[in-house]
Amino acid sequence: MGAGLAGCLTALRLRDVLPDTTSITLIDCGDDSEPGRYNHDLGYGTVIPPGLYRFLESVGLSEPELILSTQTTLSFGTMYSNWGRNKRSWKQCYHLPFDVWDGVPFARILGDRSEGLDPFLINGRASQTGRFAHPPDDKSHPLSRAEYGYQFSPAHLVQYMRQTLSGSAVAVMSGRIINKTCNDYHVSSVIMEDGGTVAADLFIDTVGGLQTRTEGADVPVLCLLSSLVPSPGNSGPVRQVRGTDFGWQSVTPLQRETHLMTVFDPLDGDAARQAHGREDATLSRLPLRRGLPAWSGNVVTLGQAAFGLEPLSPAPLINLRRDIERLVGLIPVTPEMTVEAREYNRGHKTDTAHAHLFNQTFWAIEDAPDGAYWQSRFRMEKPAALIRKITQFERRGHLVMYDHEPFNEEDWTILHFGMGRRPRTRSPFVGPDLARTYDERLQHMRDRIEAVIAKMPPHHLYVNKLRGYLRSKRGQHGG
Repeated sequence: MGAGLAGCLTALRLRDVLPDTTSITLIDCGDDSEPGRYNHDLGYGTVIPPGLYRFLESVGLSEPELILSTQTTLSFGTMYSNWGRNKRSWKQCYHLPFDVWDGVPFARILGDRSEGLDPFLINGRASQTGRFAHPPDDKSHPLSRAEYGYQFSPAHLVQYMRQTLSGSAVAVMSGRIINKTCNDYHVSSVIMEDGGTVAADLFIDTVGGLQTRTEGADVPVLCLLSSLVPSPGNSGPVRQVRGTDFGWQSVTPLQRETHLMTVFDPLDGDAARQAHGREDATLSRLPLRRGLPAWSGNVVTLGQAAFGLEPLSPAPLINLRRDIERLVGLIPVTPEMTVEAREYNRGHKTDTAHAHLFNQTFWAIEDAPDGAYWQSRFRMEKPAALIRKITQFERRGHLVMYDHEPFNEEDWTILHFGMGRRPRTRSPFVGPDLARTYDERLQHMRDRIEAVIAKMPPHHLYVNKLRGYLRSKRGQHGG
């Protein structure tokens, strides 16, 4: 239920893994048709991290298809700016594991150096000048340590997936669901607005509202304004996120357009609309948290419909992928689904807690602006797990990592440095002589990075040439 980003991705994945004897129906509930509705697609953000590369391939969304069919561009990460009253700025890049010199982690080698981490992130430095190239296989090349993802428009991607599903083994129908028939927690069918019914053994809800139990406490809601703005094609390899008094704005360069999104608390609506500045903007609302189990009875509530995560980082999309893969591994084989539901809910609870923890780090500041958005986040209780991460990094440069976290040590290191946190000392095993050696190696590393960047092409030219190459290759193969 739901033909948006979550529904289409789930249908594509199930189509490829379930046997032909299984019937799959995708119901387009009109979840993106009404202004101000819970349109979860915008809540998944506009960046795809490298970890989703294989998953996208598994549902038929290869890099050539994304580039040729959806205006998707190549991305080195996100540039955050004007964050908090101290107006912090940093580039949250995708990166392979950092170097370890003589057993000393890279963060501790840098210690409290004033230049921080930025000069040693080649993809961050490249994005600053708008340059891009695919990382080479040569491990000795500085660019080989970089990783890349994608910048995309949810509307473009959903449109392409719906075309892909058309005529496939998935039956697609449209109509508003107005009711359901059920026995205890088991839903037997949904009733459509036209009077028809759709019966199923398992219901996957990507829009929310089908579970038979209701939440106790009010759920905080975030507002999102979104516009696609024509651009001259000078796209860059980084999404821009800028803090504002009422929340934040993101600018995501695509191939021929720019995706503009303004995120704000409902109390700051007037200021946010004025700052967005587009009368054609799409307004949607995103509930940020849920209190119900994601799998109840024979209903699996999936993605943002189960637990709303702010699209400040790639966390919502990472969690969606984990939800889908967990569902694939737990497809029930009998009408009694208690065992599957229990295991699904256990994994879902852990994943959402870890993903939310990463987002909470952005708000672990002492200089929050006065707006409703910032104050609501500033007042959020900081979990012990986050306090432990921050304290250990600041005191020792030690990265506390929990099992099955969706973000890796490099993500956390870059975020800590970006938020102004520094290890108070270098490693106690690094004496003055070794420290001078490390300083020389760091300077050499910086010089090599700058030399490589100078030879990299502008991002928009690189993408244009890549499109030309992919079109010619597709033509040669008759596809």
